[in-house]
Amino acid sequence: MNVCSRFGDVEGMEESVMHSSIRLWIPTVAFGTLAIMLAGCPPALTVQAGLDLYETAADNSKGGPPQVLIEASIIEIDTGMIGADFFGPGSDPFTGKIELQGAPLGSSMYCDDDIGDTDTIIERKQDADLPNINSSATVPIELLELSLACVVRPTITYNGGSDSEQWDFRIILTPEIQSTGNITMRRTRVDGGLFDSTLDVYPRLIFTRPSDNEMRILDIQDTLQTNRAPWLTNVPNGQVPTGCQTNFVPSLGKIPVIGSLFSRKVEMKGNDLIIFVTPRIIINE
Repeated sequence: MNVCSRFGDVEGMEESVMHSSIRLWIPTVAFGTLAIMLAGCPPALTVQAGLDLYETAADNSKGGPPQVLIEASIIEIDTGMIGADFFGPGSDPFTGKIELQGAPLGSSMYCDDDIGDTDTIIERKQDADLPNINSSATVPIELLELSLACVVRPTITYNGGSDSEQWDFRIILTPEIQSTGNITMRRTRVDGGLFDSTLDVYPRLIFTRPSDNEMRILDIQDTLQTNRAPWLTNVPNGQVPTGCQTNFVPSLGKIPVIGSLFSRKVEMKGNDLIIFVTPRIIINE
């Protein structure tokens, strides 16, 4: 008798591998149970190429569809990153933290359906064939859209702090450069597994003065890595627009994302380890 036994993942997230000083966990609903298959090997699985849609919520807010809720991020701009006169004659060097939330795209050329409050879209460009448990496949990915905005406008000071004004702040992708990378999916259960990914991201930081719409733009770069994040093939109803749905859900758990421009602080909540990150935007003037 041919018996094929495989184990899935224990409920919740496994410990992620650290490759730098930070981890970002995207909290949603933990999933998975210990699965033991004793009645033959599972059928081959092909993960279809397609789009993954994300929302980013402000601190302490609750999110919903389309797929994954990203917890609030904070950009921390340290001394020397934005120098004097960047915002105009007499402007002081800028330092400080800017809390971010998703600025919904509203619509997307990549998906004909209503995309809800989606602010981030990643495309997996090829199918991934996973014939059996513990098989893996690597396919190219691209960050297609990104739209984040400040929760509270940053205050810009002038002339040694004697004057000040607030500017709007948002982040999009640098249009002239593609943000691309790869995702490696490993099948650890009948209907899912773990994935690692790397993305070379080129964000554009846009400061806008509300009084006259004067803009200041900074283009930056970072490499983001995701390690041992869970994925499933069964997409819950209503979690993604029908026209964009494939048989891949990047996570109903927590995704660790690692980037060299980030620092972190750690807080324990019950049995969950939640990491609140502080992206450090390094600006080469």
